[in-house]
Order: sequence, then structure tokens, then C-alpha cells
Amino acid sequence: MKKFILRNARMTDANDLLALRKSVIAFFFGEVPTLENHKKWLKKTIADDNIILLAVMIEGRFAGQVKINEESGLSEISISLVKEYRHKGIATEIILAATEKTNCSVIALIQKTNAPSLKAFIRAGFGQ
Repeated sequence: MKKFILRNARMTDANDLLALRKSVIAFFFGEVPTLENHKKWLKKTIADDNIILLAVMIEGRFAGQVKINEESGLSEISISLVKEYRHKGIATEIILAATEKTNCSVIALIQKTNAPSLKAFIRAGFGQ
């Protein structure tokens, strides 16, 4: 398994995050944000004390993102990986590492059609 690093996302990650966001949003929802709108979202998200946005780095390359929304003692976690890192068995380890970044109870909301994500969260100890 490849080693990964989780670090706080930065504005310099905007293009990588947008490319990832486009691939995920287009797949599930068919909407694609503009770069300008994405940068506004990213700036707001980074500044929000209730959101932890992490960049997943593998061998110095952007490999994905983890977003944790904290509210009322509960954290909702989501993960998106760049296509070349999907189905490689690393999502579970990334999820486990990311959950250590919050002191809240963690839940995950997963699209019914996203079987790989569901499997990764189950392997990380989440129930259905």
C-alpha cells in the first residue's frame, strides 16, 4: 500500500481540488462548478472553523481530499480520490487517519450507487 500524507488544504490546491470535484460532481450530479465559484467555495471552506478540509498527498502528488463537517458534537466525513488512486485499497486507511483529526462522533453519508466507498467505510468500522 502506498504511503499517504493528510495535510490541511490550501488555496494553492484549488486546481487539483476543482479537477477532483468536477469528476465526482459530474459522475453523481452532472453539475460542474466554475473556477471562480470553486475558489470562493474553497476560501470559505478553509476559513470555516467547523470544516476540516484535508488534501491527500501520495509521493508528493495530490491524490484526493477528505472533508469533515463538524456540528453539534457530530462530524460528517466524505472522501474523494483522484481516479488513479481509486480501487487501490487505500481509502480505508485514509478514512481511519482522517477520523483522528476530529474529537466528535463521526458519520458518513454515502451515495447508494457508490459501492467502493461503502466498502471502504465498512472496513474502517462504520456500520450501515
